[in-house]
Amino acid sequence: MHVPELRTASRRADRAAAAQWREERRALREEGREDGWALPLQLALVTDGSDRGLAEMVRAGGADVVGLLAPEALESLVWAAEAQADHGYSALDALAADAVDAACLDLPLSESCRVASVLLEDGVSVVLARAELPERAVVRALLDAAGVGSSSAVMALRTRGWRSLADAARLLPEIGPLSQLTVMGWPAGRAARAELCDVVRRLCGDVVAVCASAAAMPAHELSPTAPVSLSLLTGGGATVVANESPKAAFSDALLTLVGRSGRLVVGQRSLQISDRKGVRSIAVAAPADPVRVATEGLRDDLAGHPSSAAGLGDLLAAARIMELAALSYDSDTWVEA
Repeated sequence: MHVPELRTASRRADRAAAAQWREERRALREEGREDGWALPLQLALVTDGSDRGLAEMVRAGGADVVGLLAPEALESLVWAAEAQADHGYSALDALAADAVDAACLDLPLSESCRVASVLLEDGVSVVLARAELPERAVVRALLDAAGVGSSSAVMALRTRGWRSLADAARLLPEIGPLSQLTVMGWPAGRAARAELCDVVRRLCGDVVAVCASAAAMPAHELSPTAPVSLSLLTGGGATVVANESPKAAFSDALLTLVGRSGRLVVGQRSLQISDRKGVRSIAVAAPADPVRVATEGLRDDLAGHPSSAAGLGDLLAAARIMELAALSYDSDTWVEA
């Protein structure tokens, strides 16, 4: 049986040594980027035990799991043994003093943000395993902390793992400039709306105006049973109209992208294109686990490569759209970004 070591609260010298280790890793990544090779992430888990498969997912994303921090020291040891990690930690500063590049946080929102802020300032990059969008001021504070520590943070948004959306983005030039995106059957709620805001920015570009007021909507319904609950205008001139429903599931949502030369219809596991060549379905891979995608994205980001994950800049933009939607709802009008 794998027996991990318990690392206790650090001395100041340990923190300094860890900071030096991370600085040397940054230099190695720079060298690797120039020579075409990449370092794996040395990653620790910080968890309340809700998802015992977390270690498997971050390993699939290219990380080595070196330690684990749980609410109690004994849990840290037991769960570290289950995760095949070398260290359990007694406290957060013991983790920060270890030779780790990053930490994956599987915690409730407020605790996750608190821990992320501490680690980012210490130079430890972060994967936020739960797709729960903080308020914009909190995201801004995390950005500031990342600036202090020269670190990065990503969130495991579910839609970032949809292969169909990545394929649709590559096909956009074939249907010409976008004029409209309609979204049918999107789940309701703050977390799902944050995912939608991220999808819109990925496919249509930056949002310049927001409407969440029924009285001001450009279209009131997509069908007799599908009222429009959110409308957006993007910088490229595309209008977004979305139907959100408490009864809907991500697996049932359909996005229709309308361009000058055709349209794309995108589902979680489906993609269809209609253009001058006719209508054809395109095979897409099944959605990937969001924690795996986020871990891969963080690895690429730290290596200086394009990232497939939602970073703090993406979260800040989504939080801003959410703020404007609340303002639009209260004021019964469109609100400019």
